[in-house]
Amino acid sequence: MKVEGINFVDEEVRKMKKKEFIAKHKVFFSDRTDSEKENILSDIYDKIVGIRTPSEGII
Repeated sequence: MKVEGINFVDEEVRKMKKKEFIAKHKVFFSDRTDSEKENILSDIYDKIVGIRTPSEGII
């Protein structure tokens, strides 16, 4: 998955736990606050591993 020019390798992301993924990738998105970075990375992780948010189930 590519986000804002950063390539995340799906197979490698799936091997990590969410907290580990966020901690390792916080160096990206340097123009954002820590909270924004965590939200972005959390969304990326969820999309790669296939976790759906409650709002995605609403039509």
